Amino acid sequence: MRVLAIAALLTFVCSAFAGGYSASGKIGETRYEFKASEADILRTPIWKPDAPFPPFSAREAQEIAKREFD
Repeated sequence: MRVLAIAALLTFVCSAFAGGYSASGKIGETRYEFKASEADILRTPIWKPDAPFPPFSAREAQEIAKREFD
């Protein structure tokens, strides 16, 4: 599972430098597509490698994602 998360992160980072990011997936019969422009990515908080914690707690990240989804 950890390897999958790292691979997804690396894919995201590589895509970010290519002008944006997009991903798609399917749950049941519903297909989802996600896109983020380079500007969107550059506006996100930076998680410094030496920081002990990410910029958001898991709960805060979920609340933000839910608001954006709604």
